[in-house]
Amino acid sequence: MSSTSALPTTSTPSTRTSHTRTHVVITPVLLRGCLPSLGHTTVARRNYEGQTSHGETTYVRTITTPRVETRFSALDLHNDGEGHEDQAALSPETEAAITRYVRSVKEALGLMPNVPALPQWGDPSVAFERCTTRSRMRHLSLLTEHTARIYNEGDEGREWPFTYRLYPNDQQYSNNGGVLPGPEDQPLRWGDYANRLERAVEGAKNLDELDAIPEGTVKIAFTTDIVQPTRLNRISRPEGENDTNSLQSWKLLHPEISVKSRVQDDSPEWIKRVESAQASYDRSISTAIASSYRPLASVDLTPQTRVLEFLDDISRNEHLLFDYAAHNVAEEVSFGVGGKYTDEDGEEIVDGLAVKAAWVDPDTFEVLRGEPPRDWRSQAERRFDYEKDIEKGLETMGKDLEEGSPSGLPEEVWGTWEE
Repeated sequence: MSSTSALPTTSTPSTRTSHTRTHVVITPVLLRGCLPSLGHTTVARRNYEGQTSHGETTYVRTITTPRVETRFSALDLHNDGEGHEDQAALSPETEAAITRYVRSVKEALGLMPNVPALPQWGDPSVAFERCTTRSRMRHLSLLTEHTARIYNEGDEGREWPFTYRLYPNDQQYSNNGGVLPGPEDQPLRWGDYANRLERAVEGAKNLDELDAIPEGTVKIAFTTDIVQPTRLNRISRPEGENDTNSLQSWKLLHPEISVKSRVQDDSPEWIKRVESAQASYDRSISTAIASSYRPLASVDLTPQTRVLEFLDDISRNEHLLFDYAAHNVAEEVSFGVGGKYTDEDGEEIVDGLAVKAAWVDPDTFEVLRGEPPRDWRSQAERRFDYEKDIEKGLETMGKDLEEGSPSGLPEEVWGTWEE
């Protein structure tokens, strides 16, 4: 049997009529990468008579598997006889044939596992990246095999009334007429995945260290997150001012952050009973971050500004916040018995209480406090809506810069995340 790499990624050209051709474009889309993560589990307890009593919910270390799916687009192109092609409507017969072909390909893919051996909790980032890459490449290999085989087998003895082309990535797919219309069709940006993976691996290591601390230590897990992204703001101008086509009416709103903390269940009983003590540690962490963290402004508003710059700005600030919190703040809030520490004025702190604070990623934190982690679909939808809204704001800004904006317009913000 020949290698799948030798199989064609395109069909032999055929036409539905002399002036119309139908073409199907196909690509694999990486939607989610491999990550260390936490999940809930319930441990059954037995009473003294050996009967099963109520279960105790705890967390279990696990691995989030990569998610790669296939996307298809159909193009019906009419040739006017002079070399120009225009999009035409698919005939019901051709549309039904494409539906059968797509269903057959998806069924064939569903029979084959496309996830390689998963890394272990505690492995370095490169192991998770390798798993994600191999998963995507395996999906592409299987897709190459099945699209060719099913096309060559024909449609119940007949040739398929279309040609097809398989593209290895979403960029080539989009450049050749493919569409990714919805939030669950958008590919994962590799840079965003790499940053999130670094945070998840660091958080996993921190959780292990926190769990390994001996009894008697106050153990605090805390997390940081972006709760509002970089937004585009048009400032209101009073009635009567002259129309303007300058950028003075436009500005950026920097990301807003949140800080959450909790005392771990295996901390001393007294700290879990004294809410004021817990609140004091929470304030210490929040104050340490607020006193030093400053958002990094990386978007330069010009007529050429694009949505991608806003996405990059969010990613940079989220990672900057993590880096500062996971290292500087965690060390600042932690105390070891017998150690010597000083406050901001250089005065020595005398405290015989051992405290260990550790940063964990937001999804891990949710599981620690008994909540489910965030669903990737809701995250994808939020990003999709954000991109569309920022794009709309930039179009409005471009129109104002070109034609001028009247005074008296209300202040408006684009890119706000829904709560």
